[in-house]
Amino acid sequence: VKIVYRVLGFNLESLRDLTHASRQQFFLRWGRHWPVQSVPVLCFSSKFDGPMIGKCNVSNLLKLPGAYIGKLYGHESDGTVTREDAELPGTMVVRASGDL
Repeated sequence: VKIVYRVLGFNLESLRDLTHASRQQFFLRWGRHWPVQSVPVLCFSSKFDGPMIGKCNVSNLLKLPGAYIGKLYGHESDGTVTREDAELPGTMVVRASGDL
């Protein structure tokens, strides 16, 4: 598996950077205030709010992890990251919801 990761240029550390715990450590170190006047940033977040069972597609595969993340952290999710973690305070935000 590690050989495949190396060939594809995949870095396991990059996955750890996407965790909720890593995001919280980042905020503890750097704070939640961003120089939005100096650096324009657009954040995108999404969440599921459709039925848990439907046609078989990628969005349905992420609904179960999304429900788990919601129960674990108490925040809405698309199955990969909570909305709270996807949005930087003070930035422009695009929020998608539904059966993505």
